[in-house]
Amino acid sequence: MREHIPSESAMAKLLGHALFAVWKKLCAAIDEAYEMERQWNAGGKNWTLS
Repeated sequence: MREHIPSESAMAKLLGHALFAVWKKLCAAIDEAYEMERQWNAGGKNWTLS
């Protein structure tokens, strides 16, 4: 997991402008449909299995 949230320009460069437009629409649809906390972290992977 990355340590910081990528900027919009970095995401556009990574995906290309056509896919970045789709990405933004997808994110907007998810934001509209669900209420969630805004977190950017290791995703619960800070523990080890025994």
